[in-house]
Amino acid sequence: MQNSLSLAPARVRKIKTSLFTALLAVSGTFASALVSAEMLPGYVNDTYNARHIWQKDNQSLSNKSFTCPDLIEPLHQFESGSIYLDTPCRCEIDPVKQAIYEAEKKALDDFNKVLISNSDRYVATPIEREEIAQCVVEHLEHWANADAMLGDHAENLGYHKSADLLGAVASSFAKIRNAEGTPLLDENSSIGYWMTQLGDTVIEYYDSIEGSKTSRNNHRYWDGFSVGRSAVLLQNQAQFGWAMEGLKIGLNEVEADGTLPLEMARGSKAHQYHIYALQPLIGLAELSIANLEYMPDPFYPYGYNDEALVRLAQLMIEEQLRTEPSEIFLKKDEMVCYKAAWAEIYLRRTPLDLKHDVTDFVLNKRAECNNTLYSTGMGGNMLMLYGSRNLSL
Repeated sequence: MQNSLSLAPARVRKIKTSLFTALLAVSGTFASALVSAEMLPGYVNDTYNARHIWQKDNQSLSNKSFTCPDLIEPLHQFESGSIYLDTPCRCEIDPVKQAIYEAEKKALDDFNKVLISNSDRYVATPIEREEIAQCVVEHLEHWANADAMLGDHAENLGYHKSADLLGAVASSFAKIRNAEGTPLLDENSSIGYWMTQLGDTVIEYYDSIEGSKTSRNNHRYWDGFSVGRSAVLLQNQAQFGWAMEGLKIGLNEVEADGTLPLEMARGSKAHQYHIYALQPLIGLAELSIANLEYMPDPFYPYGYNDEALVRLAQLMIEEQLRTEPSEIFLKKDEMVCYKAAWAEIYLRRTPLDLKHDVTDFVLNKRAECNNTLYSTGMGGNMLMLYGSRNLSL
């Protein structure tokens, strides 16, 4: 059964995709003449545009006092492993393992939140507040100088946590990088060297597990998104290429009905893991579009594999709007605010025949979420960085 969000005739979209492919063929000829001489974070609203767009909503921040949070003790390695029981579906949580895991990851979560929330505040504040940016730098240098999360992790999960950390570091630095007093970032600076090492550690981990399910499931997409966000700041084309490979891996996994086989294998948690897997793929797609000339094998992510990313995104939206039991998933996972933040990015790339309904979905989510679609994992306030202030049907 199809509803108003179903993938209507795709012929027009295929024509658009073909035109984009033709442009790709030409782009290499003029790459050297492009104004942009470096890879970019891909934000639609960069720091100063975002500040201008949302200044009427954030006037109270201009004169609000600011105190930099206390430094957090760096974590060197991660001891915890999976929180799931060893069952075929890996969908049953072991409460003992979960308690140990939650306690250990608190320092990481706290650190990531300090970075993302304060870098967002720097962007949102209508006037320049260099002390906010310097607070973020202070926290970054504290962990960089301690070689945080570069130790020998006891379990595979530790490498994914290193990637999560790298993503938060990259997203926060991208927002403050032009502030007065922010150090230049390259592979020889303390923060840049640390970021490079984190990225290399993650890639080396995947090299060691080549052929495993993890190299094709949601972990690969999220870790690729983290490495990609860092790579564009460091101008590290090798790491960027690895991130783009993750995007292609994910899009190749999408079935005709929009599902991901490895996430479907999670049984009752399959829908939850589809939402989880979609988010970094949307982020990677935006990075790829912003840095087309640096892609090892350029392609338009929303047209690739017969619009695989559109199929996956639309399936997730359809399932949220469905009032009757799902025909695909055993259990529905509610797309709460942070799980819906990706939609701000996707809306800009939504095919025209789906634009009205996706706009309606985003507007409803904004209303539910206090007009802020925010995800620490994706890098903060997606409305501020990617959204339109005057969005309407």
